[in-house]
Amino acid sequence: MREFTIDSRDMKTRLACYAWEPKGDPRAIIVLVHGMGDHALRYTEMAEYFMAEGILVAALDLLGHGSSAATPEDFGYFCEQDPATVIVRDVHRLKKTIQAEHPGVPIYLMGHSMGSYIARNYIERYGTGIQGVIIQGGGDTGTFKGMYGKLVTDVIALFHGWRYRSMFCASKTLGSLVRAFPDEGKTGWLTSNRELIEQYEGDPKSSFVFTLNGFHTLAELVLRARKKKLIRNIPKTLPMFILSGAEDPVGEMGRGVQRMYEMYKNEGIERIRLDIRPGDRHELHHEEDRYQVFEEIKDFILEE
Repeated sequence: MREFTIDSRDMKTRLACYAWEPKGDPRAIIVLVHGMGDHALRYTEMAEYFMAEGILVAALDLLGHGSSAATPEDFGYFCEQDPATVIVRDVHRLKKTIQAEHPGVPIYLMGHSMGSYIARNYIERYGTGIQGVIIQGGGDTGTFKGMYGKLVTDVIALFHGWRYRSMFCASKTLGSLVRAFPDEGKTGWLTSNRELIEQYEGDPKSSFVFTLNGFHTLAELVLRARKKKLIRNIPKTLPMFILSGAEDPVGEMGRGVQRMYEMYKNEGIERIRLDIRPGDRHELHHEEDRYQVFEEIKDFILEE
């Protein structure tokens, strides 16, 4: 694995980036976008699988995450000005950096959870420059929830500022996820793999509460991802692969994922496939059948 940095579009942060590079010329490239309270190195096992298959994986720690956060106080805080746009442009900068190193190699974008919403925003803006997109661990969070999230964070920020960590917002965002598996603690909804749950809970770069800035940004990403006038910017022939666990509460146990699939179909996206995997929870890349998931993604990429 190669480590490097790129400049964020916030004009002040150096973003930690990683590349898992196969020997010889790559068959394809995946630009990977992690989720909320997450970081790129939690995807190492998956990245190493693709690397062994001749596929280069490039990932970054988003603003306020992983090694891109200067201090623990920066975890869950993106930036002051239009963070929803800035982080999409950061992903694009990583894509252009890797593309310049490997001209002519097909590039695919993959986003997990919050990263799936970033990926959906990305293809509304830059969809003509990639060969396909993999959307994992997302759903169809409604417009009302997005607007409510922005309103609540706006009001609380008037009194506490944007770096405030609101337990109310955390409960509203994550409470229903925790309640899906009430006997398995606060993180049982992530995966049925207890060993990986323990690793997550012991990782200081994962176990933090978002700031109001973080929650507000997430709400904005959700709203933009389902705005019809933006969806219509997505190339109709862009290959799209949507994956989710049937027991993932983020995707409403498959219902929200099915709605997202139908939304894109209704907007004319022609090359779209859906896999809702029985028994799996949120983090498909950490479930017991994860190598089947990896193989499906590999086949999607190499078949296109």
